[in-house]
Amino acid sequence: MREGWWRDIVQVSSDDAILRPQSVDKTQSPRKVLALLFVSYCGVYFCRANVSVVSATLIENGELGITAGSFGMTISIGTFAYAVGKMVSGAVVGQDPVGRVRVCMVFTGLATLGFAASGSQGVMRATWVLSRAAQSQIWTNFAVIINSTFPASSTGQAVAVLSQSFLVGDAIAKLVLGGVAGFTGWRGVCVAGAG
Repeated sequence: MREGWWRDIVQVSSDDAILRPQSVDKTQSPRKVLALLFVSYCGVYFCRANVSVVSATLIENGELGITAGSFGMTISIGTFAYAVGKMVSGAVVGQDPVGRVRVCMVFTGLATLGFAASGSQGVMRATWVLSRAAQSQIWTNFAVIINSTFPASSTGQAVAVLSQSFLVGDAIAKLVLGGVAGFTGWRGVCVAGAG
């Protein structure tokens, strides 16, 4: 492959303003920023793992006419929305990654509440797709925050640590929401996840 091939795909500005936005508070300790991002991404999993926790109940009860096939379709469409959102997020990441993360996390929580309140498969599917689309925007903005906070020599290590939030968040969310499922219905699990 020829050197610099990626420049044909991604236009890189000579001033890296897009890569080092001004909205990131540079007075914060990089470790503190990393810890906050880690905990925040673990929190995202409460709006993602809730579906894994409630899927068996929804399918077994057949509530809202849900079958294994229809629920699988909902999950697949949500995954597709997440994948498309990831591609779009790189193009639209802007000067305020912290603000974008806040908006996306609030939107993810609201969509999860909409999922809990849904009275039909169509509404459930739409809210899941919206939740996954909002979730897809978070990681790219986290990457920009890491790049703005850590020196270039440490960004790889910081991302390696942050990427563990996928596993830790998933495990904690399923453990907690599984416990909630023991004394509440599927809607309660989703409300707890959004909280």
